[in-house]
Order: sequence, then structure tokens, then C-alpha cells
Amino acid sequence: FLLTMGLGCVAAGHGAGDVWLHGRLFLHRSPWPHMLRHFALPPGLQLRQLSGGTAPYAALGSAFAVAMFPHAFELLAFMELYALAVPILVPDLPLMLKIERLTTFPAASAELFSMRDAVFGDELAGGTPPGHAYAPYWAHRDGAMGVPAAHFEHWWGLSYFTLLPHVSEFASMPDLVARLGALDRRAVASAMRREHADLAQASVAAMVETLRELLA
Repeated sequence: FLLTMGLGCVAAGHGAGDVWLHGRLFLHRSPWPHMLRHFALPPGLQLRQLSGGTAPYAALGSAFAVAMFPHAFELLAFMELYALAVPILVPDLPLMLKIERLTTFPAASAELFSMRDAVFGDELAGGTPPGHAYAPYWAHRDGAMGVPAAHFEHWWGLSYFTLLPHVSEFASMPDLVARLGALDRRAVASAMRREHADLAQASVAAMVETLRELLA
């Protein structure tokens, strides 16, 4: 959030009716972008898909909402959108498990992590951090059909997608459309802006305290 503290002032307006679809791995491999266009969206709203996974801050900041289909447990784009106070909708846990089967969550590949560190890669990739029931990585070898549900649920429940308030979940295409229709954009954006200000203040305070300890 320290990287995105100043983004809230980029575009505070919300006159546009754009609903951005974010998540190039899932959207590239699934029929969602095509099928969603056959649903009757609430009046004034239109779907837009991020081209190449990026868009100007002004365009994102003025969007009505963003539906995210994550391919990792942490995404800078999510923090940027939260700083911009753009309402975010993410899949619920059962739908995320299906998305993981398509995207494979590359950053959570134990094999890939092992290759990154020639000395300790295998140990780090297979280790379970203290206080956790599962390692933050899992094997993708031998054509495995994704991570076990309980393993994925553990780390998904610790992600910003579920821990930060004012983020909506949807379970299906019709549910996403219905939640867009019921979304009070102004109220959600105001609540996100207040929450982000508190987080930014706490982050700065933590940094100041750490620097004091280091320089003492």
C-alpha cells in the first residue's frame, strides 16, 4: 500500500459505466468474456476487458467497478484499484478453486520456486511456515489437477482479496451481474477510501518506527 498511497487523487469521479474484467490468464483460457456479453447488464454499464493486463490510472479510477479473476494470492493491481477506491468484485472460494484449475497459480508452483533457488529451493518450496497447516506452494508436476481444496482455502483466506473490507464476492456469471446491479458505487468507494487512508497511515507509522529502531 505504500506504493499506492497517492493514487486516490488520480481519478475520483465515477461517471463512467465501465466494468473492467481483470485476469488475463483466466480470461484468455475461459469462455467468461464471451458468455458475459450475452447477459443483460444493468442500464448504463458496459463490459471492458483489459488489453495486455494494463490500463491508464485515469481509466481505471473512473470505472464503475472491476471484476478480478486472480492468478496469484497477491496482485499489485488489486492494491492499486483499492487505492483508487474502485469497487472490486472477486470470485468466492468454490469459484476460485475452478479458476485455479485453469490458471494454475504460477507463482505458487513448488517446482518453479525450487528452480529459482539452486541451493535451498527444494527445502523452501516444500516447507510449512510456523503457524500454518500448509506450505504456500504446491506441486504442479505429473499433470496434477490443482491444489487440494483445503490447502488453497488456507492461503486464499489470508489474502487481501478476502481480508480487506468492502470487496464483494460473486459465485457465478448471473451472480456477478446481479451484484453489479445492486452495487452502491458511491458508498463503497467512500468506504474504501477511508479504509485505505487508515492502512496508509498505519504503514507509514510502522516504517517510521522501524527506521527509528535501525538508526538507534
